Amino acid sequence: MEYQYYAFISYKREDEKWARWLQRKLEKYKLPVVLQNQYKLEYRSVKPVFRDKTDLATGTVRSALSKELEVSKYLIVICSPSAAKSSWVNMEIEQFLQADKLNYIIPFIIKGKPFADDPGVECFPPSLRSMKEPLLGININEVGKRAAFFRLVAGLLEIRTDDLIKREKRRIRNQRICAIAAGVMVMIVSGVFIWYYTPKAEYYADYVLENNIPVGIYPLQKSEVKNRVNSYRFIYKEFMLTEVDHINSDFQISVETDIEKYDRPPELDLHYNQYGQLSEIIFYNQYHEELMTESYGNINESFHQVIEFVQYVENETTDTYLLYSDSTSSDGLFGLYLDRRTNIPYTKSAIAEFELLCDNEQKVKEIHFLNRSGMKVCDAAGIYGVTYEYDALGRIVKIMYCDLLENELGGKHYTYTGSDVTCVEWINAKGELTDNSDGYACFERTYDTHGNCSTIDFYDSERNKVLIMNQYAALQYEYDEAGHISRLYYYDENENLLSGSKGVAQVTFQYDSLGAIVLENYFDENGEATANAEGVYGYLYTYETKKQLTKQCIDANNKPMSNTMGISSLKNSYGRYVEFYDINGLLTLGAEGCAVIQYDYGLSLPGSKITKIQYTTGYDKNRSVCMNKYGFAYVLRGYDDYDRLMVEEFYDNNDQVVESPSGYTCMTNSYDLLDNLVRTEYKDRDGNYVNGPLGFAVFVAYFDSDNFLTDVTYYNDENTYVMGPEGFARMEIQYNKDHLETARRYYGSDGQLCIGPMGFAELAAEITGDKASIKFFDSDGNLIDSIWGYAASETILGQDGTTKYYDKNGIPVSVGQ
Repeated sequence: MEYQYYAFISYKREDEKWARWLQRKLEKYKLPVVLQNQYKLEYRSVKPVFRDKTDLATGTVRSALSKELEVSKYLIVICSPSAAKSSWVNMEIEQFLQADKLNYIIPFIIKGKPFADDPGVECFPPSLRSMKEPLLGININEVGKRAAFFRLVAGLLEIRTDDLIKREKRRIRNQRICAIAAGVMVMIVSGVFIWYYTPKAEYYADYVLENNIPVGIYPLQKSEVKNRVNSYRFIYKEFMLTEVDHINSDFQISVETDIEKYDRPPELDLHYNQYGQLSEIIFYNQYHEELMTESYGNINESFHQVIEFVQYVENETTDTYLLYSDSTSSDGLFGLYLDRRTNIPYTKSAIAEFELLCDNEQKVKEIHFLNRSGMKVCDAAGIYGVTYEYDALGRIVKIMYCDLLENELGGKHYTYTGSDVTCVEWINAKGELTDNSDGYACFERTYDTHGNCSTIDFYDSERNKVLIMNQYAALQYEYDEAGHISRLYYYDENENLLSGSKGVAQVTFQYDSLGAIVLENYFDENGEATANAEGVYGYLYTYETKKQLTKQCIDANNKPMSNTMGISSLKNSYGRYVEFYDINGLLTLGAEGCAVIQYDYGLSLPGSKITKIQYTTGYDKNRSVCMNKYGFAYVLRGYDDYDRLMVEEFYDNNDQVVESPSGYTCMTNSYDLLDNLVRTEYKDRDGNYVNGPLGFAVFVAYFDSDNFLTDVTYYNDENTYVMGPEGFARMEIQYNKDHLETARRYYGSDGQLCIGPMGFAELAAEITGDKASIKFFDSDGNLIDSIWGYAASETILGQDGTTKYYDKNGIPVSVGQ
């Protein structure tokens, strides 16, 4: 059989660094010619090597992997305790065995032991453990990383390991001799090589994307960076862009402070294949902890591309970072995360891929969110995709968010002056200025000579100054010589500094040599020291490590004090624990009703699909488990192999189930084989259905045989229809043979048609001859204007087809102008 891949690397997400290292090492290796002739081998290399998260370009992941396994000669299994529990890795082994390729499976052990008595140490998946004749694995902990690699190469090429190692030693000795002989020549050309291989840094005020690769705009001198809050450092090596860092004025990698660029990670590492094409981009936080990997396939003739995401955490203290997907929002330190669309507690995004549609200049014009099966999914805000418009420099000037049917729901419009975003406007589906959830429709900025934001003013949809979140209507910034914010002013809608009765009017900041805040003080409109809502005059910050800090409450003289709850200081080790102390340095109860909140992580629940567990537990002043203000002591969340939330349960300090703040003790999610969430249930301690956070006890979704959503229904605890968070009790969708939607209906809790979230009760679409029409109706069957500003549309099919829009009275209207 002619194989497309020499080897297929199977691994668990936690072991991806090893898989990536092994793939690159194997594909770069070339067998010495002497050994090639000795063993009469046709090829000197073992490439290409397939690694499922880098080489897949399009299509359904599960079926594509099956195909790639079939066309791979060898299967290399990265073995570890994590891989031993992976149903995905086990499935790949089983498929290789079914193809009668037992002798072509090579276990590569990086951690743990095979056939161990301790399940936590076992590194072989079930399929390897159950073999009658156990396979001998290559263990790097026994032979070392270098020797393990050569043993693997020898196994793949079917040659003796000793021959390979001896030849390698001889090659190294010859290289040393040649290196000495060529010393003089190296001296001559070393300057050129040093210049070529030494990384070079360039600095920019902003960047855009071309072919997914950042391109800097508005160059900066290194001296200019010292006065700026936000700058970008581009690192080039061998004329290739290899790293992009967001840096502060101290040249430290930092988090972007511009809220419109929060989706940009502090650090990007770019990797290329042997042909110089971008193969993957790795995202890091400011601590250089890996957050996510984008893997790129080839763009085809229609400018279509799929980016796959590898979201994994080396240790559970790492913050999760999700591009474009605002999938988590916190309510208290216990992290009662709620999906904005369904109010279901949810901490992982279902987005596994981005489907990109590009224009002829390779700028992304559309993004669709996909799950692992290649089907459209939404983020936590109910958004299924995004469309973009650009200016001449390639900067985004308009973003529109889309629903499942790619209808634009609303978005943002950007105005630039030079390198700076000077105005951001929120617009609805009709392109009209509209208020957002924080109570404003746009904000305008001014900047100082260094490019730092000087003022921000907030306006409503009528262009009137407005208090956002009932707090302030304008901000003014001052900066120190190092480019750090030194003073911040808050103004009301009448352009007056906020008075003491309304809140803090001014805040000052001081920093350490690394640019971290060490002192924060509050003042009123007259510049006099004042207290904030917690009754303190400021905070003093000390850092044990970058991720462990103490936040001390201080009075007007910068002396320790307690806030209104009796808390004097807070110690925070991000992702592990939070501790509260009084003025005497003793543990005291915080706002959650606990003195300590700790985060622990487990690996699996025996006999279930749950492979990862998170516990959030509260402790009292004596560090004993205690009940918090929500009425529980700890919450357990269980996830499967794909990081999907499967179960959430609440317990008291005696390990007995108790009610959550929303009245349920257990929430479970069920998914189909294509990753669709098909059922959510809320139950009490007796196993009876109970209404959850938004009043429904059961959520059910149905998909047809082609995986198109056909029905969504919400039930209450009495198993009758109830209104769900989207404004309907039931939604049904129908399609024609070409999978085009022909009808959609929304029903209320009484089973009758009702107005749904898109502004209509019923949609009817029809294709007759060369015309396609769409009409929207209310619950009485009358035409009604949808949220897009029209009640009916008519499209002439064909390459030059045009669309006409009409309101509910049949009068032509313009849409999106």
